[in-house]
Amino acid sequence: MRNKHLRIFSSAALVVSLGLSSVIGQVNPASFSGKRVNRVVIRGGMIVDGSGKPAAGPFDIVVEGDSIKEVVALDPVAMKSGEAKRPAAGDVDIDATGKYVLPGLINAHAHIHDERGGVPMPVEYCMKMWLMNGITTIREAWSDKRSLAWRAKTASNELVGPRIFAYGGFVDPPTPHSPEEARQRVRDFKTAGYDGIKLYTVDREVMQAMADEAHKLGLRIMHHVGIE
Repeated sequence: MRNKHLRIFSSAALVVSLGLSSVIGQVNPASFSGKRVNRVVIRGGMIVDGSGKPAAGPFDIVVEGDSIKEVVALDPVAMKSGEAKRPAAGDVDIDATGKYVLPGLINAHAHIHDERGGVPMPVEYCMKMWLMNGITTIREAWSDKRSLAWRAKTASNELVGPRIFAYGGFVDPPTPHSPEEARQRVRDFKTAGYDGIKLYTVDREVMQAMADEAHKLGLRIMHHVGIE
């Protein structure tokens, strides 16, 4: 079971708990803080799989690298008879007994902060706040070159953070005022490597040209549009 949104640092964030710190039972505490580990086992959690059906479990979940390798049902009868066994210990074990395990959450309208009120702030703080709340993917509205750099760093695990989809601001100066200017802005976004476009209110013919060009180039659109 492949999970491209999973980060080992955020495995604990997938466990919903009133007191997250009480959930984590670490085999080797030094391997957990500030270091990436290869094998994480989440023990005895109820799984909400996102399909709409009721939570099921308990299960042991084995994560190796960036993949979910096993989801093992804990059948007490089979366990007692020896017909079934629990997975071996991981580099980190998380006790999720009585708690729920969710897929990584997606923040569809995010803003990455490296400052607050004009005061510089490490971008790592923003990223880790998302992870500790179970958010493993963000769509950043109004991205810039810094966002593209952060996206590359999170993808390479140089920066611990969620997966980033970077959407460039369509009406950033110079604002497109004609269909051809709109198409060129979309082509520029594609060349720069953005995943999509964030739109504010523009004239209809400009928006139509932008949407048509974005569709041709495979860029998605998110919008904040006023209607008169």
